[in-house]
Amino acid sequence: MPRTQSFDTDEAVRRARDVFWRNGFSDTSLPDLERGTGLNRSSLYNVFGSKQGLYEAVLHDYLREVVAPGLRRFEHDAVGEGALRDYFTALRRAVAEHREGAGRDGCLLLNSAGSAIVREGAVRDLVAAYHRRLCRSLRAGVAARWPHLDDADAGRRAVLLASSASAALTLTRVDLDQALLSVDAALGMIDGP
Repeated sequence: MPRTQSFDTDEAVRRARDVFWRNGFSDTSLPDLERGTGLNRSSLYNVFGSKQGLYEAVLHDYLREVVAPGLRRFEHDAVGEGALRDYFTALRRAVAEHREGAGRDGCLLLNSAGSAIVREGAVRDLVAAYHRRLCRSLRAGVAARWPHLDDADAGRRAVLLASSASAALTLTRVDLDQALLSVDAALGMIDGP
């Protein structure tokens, strides 16, 4: 008779997320995950199948719990003119908090893009889907901020803004001042004509 699961899967994923976010996929060991989740490896393998299976669950959780709340302001029929400014102001605050140790180590998905795990189809697809969603969301913000732009110009601005956000979230780990400059450049564009 199979044993019943005696732990909260969502909580295990959240705890594993913290470990992977701090260390990255490659530098996270099974003992790290055991310590971080409070579970033994057999429990982790029984539920997630592998370290990669757990990582994929973590990325889905990250998209739902971390990314989605920030992008919701763009996913309504009526996006406010200030949605872009609000998004980049919140991003700047999150990046600046890293200096005091309160922030995270950048974006878990973008960190994944720079590691070998991105060669795995599911992880690559999640990272690519995140970037498409970010561009689509920011495109809605651009349309609200600059309603006079044609589709091509609005699309280019959205890509530039997504690139600024991605640069900031990537640079957070290595150069906070440059990360903040990336956000400030986006805010300057938003405040311009």
